[in-house]
Amino acid sequence: MDVPAVLQPGDREDAIGRVLAARYPSGALLGDNSVIRPSPPDALQRYRSLANQIHPERCVDPRAEKAFVRASQAFDVLCEMDSDPDNSPDFAAWEASISQPADMASCSGRWWCVSTVADLDRCLEFRYVAMDILFKLTARADETRIPLEKLIRDGEKICEHLDRQQQIPRHRLWPAKRAKSQGADAAVLRYLDLLCHLRSVHCFCQLRNQHFHHSVELLAASPVTRADMEALLAKALAPEAKAGEALRQPEPHVKGMGDETGLDGLDPLDEYMAAIDKAAKEAISSAVSQKVSDTGNLETRLRHDPSANQSSAERLSGPSETLHRTAEAAGAEERVAESAGKAAAEKAAAQRCLQNHLLGDLLSDESELEAD
Repeated sequence: MDVPAVLQPGDREDAIGRVLAARYPSGALLGDNSVIRPSPPDALQRYRSLANQIHPERCVDPRAEKAFVRASQAFDVLCEMDSDPDNSPDFAAWEASISQPADMASCSGRWWCVSTVADLDRCLEFRYVAMDILFKLTARADETRIPLEKLIRDGEKICEHLDRQQQIPRHRLWPAKRAKSQGADAAVLRYLDLLCHLRSVHCFCQLRNQHFHHSVELLAASPVTRADMEALLAKALAPEAKAGEALRQPEPHVKGMGDETGLDGLDPLDEYMAAIDKAAKEAISSAVSQKVSDTGNLETRLRHDPSANQSSAERLSGPSETLHRTAEAAGAEERVAESAGKAAAEKAAAQRCLQNHLLGDLLSDESELEAD
């Protein structure tokens, strides 16, 4: 008996058909048309399982792309409902998404549509682990001291800034006025939406406040393992008093490939050269101050001793003293020029070393990807 290559509409196992026929967001994920929303962990698990089945990279059904976009839009609508302060169902966004084109090209800039299915699965794993940890941290902590609202506001500003750079249109994660403060669970889910969007779309880790040039770097600096996630989230959600103490201790900066600037945007080599220039200026200023002090002492002695005044005047007016000062000035200029030359040579050598190091990391990453 010939078996069809893909499931046909109306088949019992036709998950794609159920997603496309769903009238409500919960129906797209659960396979029925009930208006009862699943819990955030259940919705996440169902969407993750469904995405791995119907993603266009893994499903050859011609309806797979449309079904994947519809399921992703349904999950996004459920996330928006869960993070809404009044927690009331609103299907306006879902009905609006039905009338929009359901293809990957029309959804550019969405966190579930900018990467491969493997990257999407890692992002969903990150969301699942972070959700579990955040719910536990907020449950046993004093909500008045946890700076979750501040983290959300900062994340919204970062999201808008990076989205504008990529010309992504305004969406629900940008800053907006709220009628009232969010509850603890709604705030956690809002924070998760921001973390996932920044992580997937911009390779930006808000837990470290750092941008990366490749998802491999992001995964290395912010792994999805529970132990690492607990440490990062616990530090981010530290009470405000302890967080202030932590901010006074500088955190080591993990550079990315091609990232030659520090957290303050300065080139480390330029910062080093600025330190050298500052030290040179301080040395020159000290020498000038000492010279002025010696001159002042000499004038004081001359006023009290006329004979010394005459002999000193003769020495100062003599050609030997002039030649001596000219030679001293020339020597100082030579020393300054020599110091500047050495500093320039050190900067050039450091730049070559840094370029070779970054090139080696890039070649190593390419070889690892080819091996995979």
